[in-house]
Amino acid sequence: MNDPMVPERVLREMLLKEWTECAGGLESRILRLEVNSRDGELMEEILETICRVKRGSAYIGATGVTKIVHELESALRTMGDLGIRADAELIDLLLLAVEALGDGLRAFGDALAGRGPLAADGPFAPGTDAEAKWSEVACGLRAYFDRAHPGAPAAGGGADAAGGAAEMAGGTADGTDAVAAGDADAANENAVAADDADAANENAVAAGGKANVTGDAGEADAGGGAGGADAAGGPDRAESGESGNGRGQTAILARLPGGTDGRPGTAADPALNAAQLSHHPQSIRVSQDKLDKMMNMISELLIAKNAFMHLSARLNVEYDLPELSKEVKDIGFSVNRITDELQNAIMSIRMVEIRTVFQKMPRIVRDVAHLTGKKMELAMAGETTEIDKTIVEQISDPLVHLIRNAADHGIEDAEERLRKGKSETGRIELRAYNKDKHVYIEIEDDGKGIDPEALKRKAVERGLIAPDQAERMSGSQLVNLIFLPGFSTAGRITEVSGRGVGMDIVKSNIEKLGGTVFIDSEVDRGTKVVIRLPLTLAISRGLIVNVARESYIIPIEYISETVKIGRRDIHRFDGKFFARHKGSVIGVEWLAKLFLLGDRDPDGKDEFHAVIISGGGEKFGIIVDKLLSEQEFVIKALHGRLAGIPGISGSTLLGDGQVVLIVNPLDLIRLAKNG
Repeated sequence: MNDPMVPERVLREMLLKEWTECAGGLESRILRLEVNSRDGELMEEILETICRVKRGSAYIGATGVTKIVHELESALRTMGDLGIRADAELIDLLLLAVEALGDGLRAFGDALAGRGPLAADGPFAPGTDAEAKWSEVACGLRAYFDRAHPGAPAAGGGADAAGGAAEMAGGTADGTDAVAAGDADAANENAVAADDADAANENAVAAGGKANVTGDAGEADAGGGAGGADAAGGPDRAESGESGNGRGQTAILARLPGGTDGRPGTAADPALNAAQLSHHPQSIRVSQDKLDKMMNMISELLIAKNAFMHLSARLNVEYDLPELSKEVKDIGFSVNRITDELQNAIMSIRMVEIRTVFQKMPRIVRDVAHLTGKKMELAMAGETTEIDKTIVEQISDPLVHLIRNAADHGIEDAEERLRKGKSETGRIELRAYNKDKHVYIEIEDDGKGIDPEALKRKAVERGLIAPDQAERMSGSQLVNLIFLPGFSTAGRITEVSGRGVGMDIVKSNIEKLGGTVFIDSEVDRGTKVVIRLPLTLAISRGLIVNVARESYIIPIEYISETVKIGRRDIHRFDGKFFARHKGSVIGVEWLAKLFLLGDRDPDGKDEFHAVIISGGGEKFGIIVDKLLSEQEFVIKALHGRLAGIPGISGSTLLGDGQVVLIVNPLDLIRLAKNG
């Protein structure tokens, strides 16, 4: 840490992450503004979020980002001052401004990573894409405000933005900032100028490495970094009371409990500072790599925990030492309890709200409605549902595709809806909730639904299924044909969808996360897509089974139940095996046959152990030799040639040191069907 640039880089990376979150929040709030343009609290939230980005970007010299947010703020204040109601045209311009901000943030990130113009003590270039997009936005805003109120200011000029940036940064109009010196006190003073004690402490931590960050990280998106005069009037209003940078800064600092120097350790009343800190939850930023490493260590501890139970059983059975066996088992229970608590604690840290994914969807629905001329609305629920951060990052693309499909293919145009006796405005519902240690995400629309007969005809025409097979399929199975590779019922290609690919990729990506997806649809009533996901990818539970003297683990989330099936209840038809189960017929197959370990029923048993697995809306029976036990396991990925084995998703280590393979139940169903 002798490199003087390290604290500064950490600060910049921290601010970039915060600004990216702010940009996502801005988009969702601007979309809400289209419906509630007179909502003063909503407008204040938007301005507060902009001020957070503006203050930080000015402080570290990110002039491109500062210019965009400064002028965006000016446009929003002009809108409020003139009493202009937000219409579709203005919202389009504001959303384009947020896109320009996103381009500017990406350029800033590239500069941090050494892929752009990084200067240790100078401004960051805004980037060509951001410049071009912002020029388009600025021209559009000027034209819009000129039409609404001739002569009204649209957005602040470049000189105004540069001057505001310099003053907020505590420098001069050429953009010189205090961070070049790597001074923690300077970082604290600049954050204090925003009248926000929490932000002051956080900036001091980032620049100087202190560990007493305060504030609720869960409220970061709500614009909590702006407060007092800054939240009410923005940085420009706060600085207007003084003609000089030094006098203005001193006047603001004098109102804070640290004195005029703004240093956290020189307050007049240390007891008061301690009391204030005690009323705020403390939090720190931790690298995800560190959390992943801790999770791996917990995984190894889990394997060691299982070894205690195995050792206890050996002491009792093989060595006839029941008392020692009991002592080892008691120790194992203690280790088990501590391991479970550690595991739950680490998992809770890795959990994030699914809001970060959901907030993208209103923009998508709005864009589709604009392109297609349809009327539709999106209702969201369960945004605070928590799930592992790794899953959140990977579920975004499948959800975007499903929302686009619902808006483009599901919702009818206004005339057709009125003919069917529906409201002319279509409705899409996106919700998330926890159930049975899983997270469920549902996308439901009240559109035209999916016609199973049309899917059947298409599938047969394309040769995806045989005609006799299609006739035997239930309505639910026919609807789920839409997940076949290359399958589409779209009559034409549009800008949104209809290119004949996508749903199979959606299903594949969800299954890679250990999840399942199922579609339920009714013609002219609508379609419902249900996604089930595990809470975490690191640790799971499974059932150990024995086949041909080999052990395998079947993940518990795919198991519906375990049953015994009599020989006379199993029937063969067209080379496939079926059994009657609870009044319905399900397919069955021997796991030994699927893995080429031997023939079906080598011992001529009258009764078989079957594991009923569910996936894709259907059930299937996997016949095994023995059901051993249920336990937690840590998934270890296979590499090289082993990675492509059908029906195998990974491996794990049991308490006795035995390596066992983890089966992929959905692959087993496909292998059985394909013969």
